[in-house]
Amino acid sequence: MHGRDARATKERRNHSHLKSVQDDIIREIHKHMTAFWRFFLIGLGILTAWVIVPGPAWLPGQARAEWPATEPEAVGLDSQVLAEYDQAFQNGQYGPLDSFLVARHGRLVYEAYYRGHGPDVLHPVYSVTKSVTSALVGIARGDGDIGSLDQPLIPLFPEYAPVSNLDARKQAITLEHVLTMRAGFDWNEFYYPYTDSRNPFRQLMASPDWLEFMLDRRMSFWPGTVFAYNSGCTVLLAGVLLHATGRQAHEFGRERLFDPLGIDSYQWDLGPGGLTNTGGGLWLRPRDMARFGQLFLQRGRWYGRQLVPEWWVESSTARQVDFDDTSGYGYQWWLLPLGEGAAPGTGPDIWTAWGWGGQHVFVVPALDLVVVSTAGDFAEQYDGVVSIIQRLLAEIIKAPDGDVTGDGHTDAVDLAILAGMLADNLAEALPPCRWPSMGDLDANGRLDLRDLLRLQLRLTGLP
Repeated sequence: MHGRDARATKERRNHSHLKSVQDDIIREIHKHMTAFWRFFLIGLGILTAWVIVPGPAWLPGQARAEWPATEPEAVGLDSQVLAEYDQAFQNGQYGPLDSFLVARHGRLVYEAYYRGHGPDVLHPVYSVTKSVTSALVGIARGDGDIGSLDQPLIPLFPEYAPVSNLDARKQAITLEHVLTMRAGFDWNEFYYPYTDSRNPFRQLMASPDWLEFMLDRRMSFWPGTVFAYNSGCTVLLAGVLLHATGRQAHEFGRERLFDPLGIDSYQWDLGPGGLTNTGGGLWLRPRDMARFGQLFLQRGRWYGRQLVPEWWVESSTARQVDFDDTSGYGYQWWLLPLGEGAAPGTGPDIWTAWGWGGQHVFVVPALDLVVVSTAGDFAEQYDGVVSIIQRLLAEIIKAPDGDVTGDGHTDAVDLAILAGMLADNLAEALPPCRWPSMGDLDANGRLDLRDLLRLQLRLTGLP
């Protein structure tokens, strides 16, 4: 038998087996459901089409409303563990935290404030601003206002020609080098504290023309060869956005990002000439930091509108740079492995917008979850929540219980949806599921027929 014929025979056998399993499940669902629920689910097409598309947790018109809330257990989180972390935060075990928020499946499930802060208090987010700026660059690229990331940087600023210290290395700087902090400038932002006048970022802030200061900067490396964290690179992006869109970054951001997200209470500091401080000048409410994280969790989409191109979300959160400590860097996003100690690229990442003093937006696509923390650790004596994020996530996620929908109940709807998820995936290599998935009842890291049978037995009351 030819290979193609053998595969076709195997597929027919698999689908025949699946049809038998589905028929058993439908009979089981009908046995346990009332007539009302059968009518309701048939109306949704669940029992007939085996397809369900999860909708947003927020209803249309809620763009400016507060977060919809629910209990942690309703979305598979452990409230007792969260309460224990809350106590540790209150005790200052992880530094001077000002807020801690957790949202899952689009619902706010935990929110706490410390040291006199509250939900309506604007907080400086410092370098979280960089991730927001990256999103604006992506929007401008999607509009066609910014071209290839391979284009040279210096020609984008003809008003500063000729720039000082121009050499072949500086001429080779591209937009991608700037986005990934590999421009090659002579720059060490961490050698001196930000409060020290010798810190290059502090010198930049004190200069009369921020763009000129950066464009005239000496070079130390060939672009693309060395990662050197450089807030001045992100300030250059303010100039790129100004040239590309004709508007300052804060004006462009208000129209294309903040207004559509319903963020109407914020502050964005400006520099000389009204240039937006894209390196770290944004002030946000913690809930609005979570909105920004939720936007990226939803691949740039908000109520049916693609605010940030999906391909930009994917590119900016992909590892453009890898580090020895297993973390990575994208386009102005830090990337942390979800599993503590995991080798780079071997599993899903936590997308992290990370600001000085303990400001964080953690986006965890594998768990459909966003965590936000703000703090006032400007003496940098603690690492804050970022030092425990992998452990925290592993501890607050409840063990798989079959609640595939995340509505807090394990029932026949979960059984039907799990069967639908498997309908076209009976090949030898089943796709990996979310980590950990509420449907992965045999804890093997995948959704398979054994999970389906275990859930079926659980609903019938059998051990």
